[in-house]
Amino acid sequence: CGAVNRRAVEGIIEDFEQREGVTINASYAGCGTLTGKMKIIKDQRPELGFPDVYMACDVYYLENVQEWFQDAANVSDAEIVIAVPKGSSKVRELKDLLKPGVRVAVGEPEKCTIGALTRRILEREELYDALKEKQRQNGEVVVELDSSAMLIPQVVSINDITHVDAAVVYITDALANKDRIDIVRIESPLNIAVQPFSIAKTSDHKYLLRRLFQRIAATPEAFEGVGFHFRLDDKSAKTDDDFPLEVVDAAGAQREASSQ
Repeated sequence: CGAVNRRAVEGIIEDFEQREGVTINASYAGCGTLTGKMKIIKDQRPELGFPDVYMACDVYYLENVQEWFQDAANVSDAEIVIAVPKGSSKVRELKDLLKPGVRVAVGEPEKCTIGALTRRILEREELYDALKEKQRQNGEVVVELDSSAMLIPQVVSINDITHVDAAVVYITDALANKDRIDIVRIESPLNIAVQPFSIAKTSDHKYLLRRLFQRIAATPEAFEGVGFHFRLDDKSAKTDDDFPLEVVDAAGAQREASSQ
C-alpha cells in the first residue's frame, strides 16, 4: 500500500485476517519506493517478495508497473492541500511557497506519489522551476521527503518550534492533525489523487484478494471517516467487467486452498 491508504485500510485488513484465518503482510511506503522494489524482483515472483496486491496512492504510480497487474478498480480519491502551522498566515496560496524565507516541505517525486503530484501541480502553475531554484539556493528552506507520512510532522509545532512553514500533503493526513495545523486549499484541476486497487497476475491468491476487495467495497465509512472520497458502491463491486469480483465458487475456493 502507498502510505496515504494506511488510515483507511489498516483496520479492514486486520478484520479480514481474522475472518479468513490468514496473515497479510502489509507494507506502507512511498509508491516510488514500492514500485522500485517491484522492478528488481525476478519474474515478479511472490515467493521473492513481489506483492499479491497493490493499492497505490494514485494511478500515476500504478501505470509504470501496470503490465504485472490485472485491471484496477479506483477505490477512492484524496484532495491535495497545503498544511501550515496553526494560526500561521505566511502561506495562503500556492505561489506563497516561493516567498523568501518561507520554509517548505514536499514529497520527493521519484520516491512518493505526493511528490510526483506536487511537481505536476507546480509545473502546471509554472512555479516548479522557481521552487527548485529556491531549493538550490538554500537546501534547508525546501526539503524533499520520501513518504507522505513524513510531511505533516514537519509542520506540527513542538515547543512552539516547527521545521517548515508549509507542506504539500494529502487532506487525509491534514485532517488527522487538524487541531495542530491549518489547511490551505489548492486551486487546481490536478489537486486530486486517485487510489487504485489491483491484483498481481502472478498471485496464487486471486480469489482471496477478490474477497478482500469486496470487503473494502463494503466499507466506505473507513475511507470517508478519514477524509477520502469513496468511489465504489456495492453494485460496482459486483458487476465491474474490467475487474471481475464474482463470489468464489466451490471449485475456485478449493484451487486456492490447495495453493496456500
